[in-house]
Amino acid sequence: MTRGRSCGIMCAMTNTNSDIPQSENNLPEGGESNGLEQPEGSMETERLPAADRPAPPVQPEEIPDTLRVEASPAEVNLPPGVVPAARQVDTSPLKKRKPAASKTAEGRPRKKSRWLLFSFLSLLALLLVAALSGFGGYMSGISLRQSAASTQVSQVAREQYDLAVQEIQSGEYFRARQRLEYVIRLDPAYPGAVEQLADVLLELNTTATPTLVPTVTLTPTPDLRDVQQLYDQAQQFLLDGSWTSAIDALLALRKSDPEYRKVEVDGMLFIALRNSGRDKILKEIDLEGGIYDLTLASHFGLLDTEGQSLLNWSSLYITGASFWELDWGQAAYYFGQVAPHAPNLMDKSAMTAAQRYRIALVQYAKQLINQKNPCEAVKQLEIALSISQDGETQSLYDQALARCTGQTQPKPGTQTP
Repeated sequence: MTRGRSCGIMCAMTNTNSDIPQSENNLPEGGESNGLEQPEGSMETERLPAADRPAPPVQPEEIPDTLRVEASPAEVNLPPGVVPAARQVDTSPLKKRKPAASKTAEGRPRKKSRWLLFSFLSLLALLLVAALSGFGGYMSGISLRQSAASTQVSQVAREQYDLAVQEIQSGEYFRARQRLEYVIRLDPAYPGAVEQLADVLLELNTTATPTLVPTVTLTPTPDLRDVQQLYDQAQQFLLDGSWTSAIDALLALRKSDPEYRKVEVDGMLFIALRNSGRDKILKEIDLEGGIYDLTLASHFGLLDTEGQSLLNWSSLYITGASFWELDWGQAAYYFGQVAPHAPNLMDKSAMTAAQRYRIALVQYAKQLINQKNPCEAVKQLEIALSISQDGETQSLYDQALARCTGQTQPKPGTQTP
């Protein structure tokens, strides 16, 4: 009985180790003993009482295939119920984890796409900054160039104007006229240039023609009339509208006694000179003489609207006449300022401001056509036709319009649809 039990145990152990791979000498891999050899004295265990005999091996419970672990030959002789530490298996639920390779594979495309997006945005920002910087530099360059040009023009105009003033003071009116005309050509609105030119032209005309001041008697006998009598006569001349006689009486009074009723005499001189200048411009067609009287009147008081307007228009008329047949563009510019307000204003040539303006426009349009600028010529001819119409100006207008619009001039005798 004991033999059979011992054989059963040994057979079970032998069957258990039958699945272990062995080498050619029937030893486990590594050359170690499988622990199945009977040590000496093993037979004595059969003679022990039943109480002292080792308990039969307990059959292990059925273990799931997923947790079954094969025992090595060295673990066969372990006491029952003891599981080697190397073979202990955590039966807690296993968490499914993604392989590290998959995380790396998923993370790399995202990092790469983010890096590409960041690079594209950075490049776009750099291009935008470069474009804005270039545009800002371009606008700054244009502004500096315009500012430098205007500064240069204003500097040249100021130098020429200062030289003209010096020449006026030294009596060189002809050279001063040329400088002032050049200043006006550079800057028509240069302060004081038109007024100085009017004074220069007045001086030139005055020196070229007999003086407008009444001729003084050659008799050395002084005027012995009473100062009050001269004053009364001047008042009567003013009431009669005899402006020249009133001026003569007042100047004689002032020469006799400069301090006699000075304020009243200055007021009477202002009235006489203002009205005399107006009559010379509008009635006597003497623009230079009228400018002279109005300029003297402004020294005694503030000119009214009519007197100041006549002074300005007459000065512009004379300035425009100075460009006549020399620069039709400048002539048209100055007469264009006079004609709308005083179309009938004229000088000794008996040509009104409107007539001069129209002629200057037509001549300037011809120059523009020759300079291959027909569209600007059309504008000038339209103004000329609005003043007065004639066949020659209309034909010139048609030619300029055809060149401006790119159309061919119709041949004579053909009918246009």
